[in-house]
Amino acid sequence: MNVMGCLDKATSGCYDLDDQDTTTLSEVELARVRNERIGFVFQSFELLSQLTALGNVEMPLIYSRNGWFGRRKQAMQALERVGLTDRIKHKPNQLSGGEKQRVAIARALICNPSILLADEPTGNLDSKTSEGILELFDLLHREGQTIIVVTHEEYVAKHTNRIIHLEDGRICSDLPTNSDTSEKSRSSGGLQEEMS
Repeated sequence: MNVMGCLDKATSGCYDLDDQDTTTLSEVELARVRNERIGFVFQSFELLSQLTALGNVEMPLIYSRNGWFGRRKQAMQALERVGLTDRIKHKPNQLSGGEKQRVAIARALICNPSILLADEPTGNLDSKTSEGILELFDLLHREGQTIIVVTHEEYVAKHTNRIIHLEDGRICSDLPTNSDTSEKSRSSGGLQEEMS
């Protein structure tokens, strides 16, 4: 996940994102890639407590080349996309877990990223709220968003088109979800799902 998110460089090989070899980029160029082409969704939301939902979603645009002007309107549209227009003035401590994750998803989508990386996005949520987040991911995927989810939960994997099972940093299997395989139900290691 860190390599895909351009947080770490691979020790060998290359990683192309939108036909650009990221292994040759400087730290400044990698920061721009992370801001403008990769959306991050974390298990712990990572919202800034002093900002409202709107302020949290606006934040990446402050650092983007293309987002300074009109960022409030763009943030409003992103919050509308995740069904939170009625919560724009609320701070994180005034939001439920599901609402916090929706704000985090809106923030991740604000710069129209090439990929959305979600690390255990339902890990801190109850089952009903988790289902709502997964339905939102399903909708985003149908709209054309590439989403990569890292999870250990089989019910999360069922929302994906493809499962890549990793164990000790190595790929053990790479299968479409509709395949009947025991790999999905293995409890050891992690499951990495790609929705596109």
